[in-house]
Amino acid sequence: IVLRPGRGVAPVSMPVDTNQCILAFGADMKNTFALAHHGQLTLHPYIGDLENPETQMILEDAVQRELDCFRIKPDRVVHDLHPDYFSTRIAHTFAEKHDIPAYGIQHHHAHLVGAEPGPAIGFAFDGTGYGADGSIWGGEVLLYDAAGFDRAFHLRPFALPGGDTAVKEPQRVLDAMLCQIDQDAPISPATRALLESGINCPMTSSMGRLVDAVSCLLEICTRPTFDGEAAMRLEAAADESECGDLAFAIKDGQIDWRPMISDLMDALGRGVSAEILAARFHNTLAEIVYCCGKRLAKKHGGLPWVFAGGVFQNRLLVERIKTVVGSEHKLVFSTYPNDSGIPIGQIIAGACHGHRD
Repeated sequence: IVLRPGRGVAPVSMPVDTNQCILAFGADMKNTFALAHHGQLTLHPYIGDLENPETQMILEDAVQRELDCFRIKPDRVVHDLHPDYFSTRIAHTFAEKHDIPAYGIQHHHAHLVGAEPGPAIGFAFDGTGYGADGSIWGGEVLLYDAAGFDRAFHLRPFALPGGDTAVKEPQRVLDAMLCQIDQDAPISPATRALLESGINCPMTSSMGRLVDAVSCLLEICTRPTFDGEAAMRLEAAADESECGDLAFAIKDGQIDWRPMISDLMDALGRGVSAEILAARFHNTLAEIVYCCGKRLAKKHGGLPWVFAGGVFQNRLLVERIKTVVGSEHKLVFSTYPNDSGIPIGQIIAGACHGHRD
């Protein structure tokens, strides 16, 4: 897999089934952009995180240099569906300046289409992505092709007390989860006040945040200092010889994590080690994939199972999935699992259609 398509890896070109000239602005984190023309898609080198104004300028300058180099004007631009992303605003400004249409592509659909255009059964597990319903997605199982998708399964939603602050303080996420299991759970008074007020507590189905919460619960990483640290430490801590798993439920399209958290808490109370429980958690995620995939395969047999999103940068999880599924189904893992691969999928989906702004 490629974590950062930097110099020496990108630019990288690949054929694409469109004769349109399409410019994709990617996502806000781990930003890259891509350009399709004359049947070729080119993914350009890593730009960075667009929260920095200087990085936004680097993106704008790099896009303009590319267009000047080839002396072309895009027929359309595509961008993330999130209306407040810097990349979306930059795309809108560019489209207005050049009088061309702009289309929004749902984040997880772009993740999956960039790995395999479909039709396929897709597992998009990451930290955050703007959902088609306006909520924060991130634990998604989609039936999809390049033109669209159906949301077949998703992680049971939970709150992010404090919004983005909860990403840096996973104890907040864990507290919100504990309150769903037991309203009288002993949690931080400040977090309880946020949850009761409902102010700045967006709901999410993010698998990445579930991973962070489990890492915090096991006291492996309670206060991450960089993006992905809690997940990395959880993976590193896991005892790979452990074969046990945890309880979970799937009902009405929701993957219920509450039995899993309850199992972990009970095991901790019995003195089971964090290393054993970290392994059981990974094993359980693989079982969730298998159960969701098998249910869909009954009606849609023969479709490949496609995996994209930052959670699949986890070597142990990928190995567990391959072991559980075996050779029953074709498995496709994204070469660019994190957001650096988003513009590939944006172009492929955008060539079919998008949500016109």
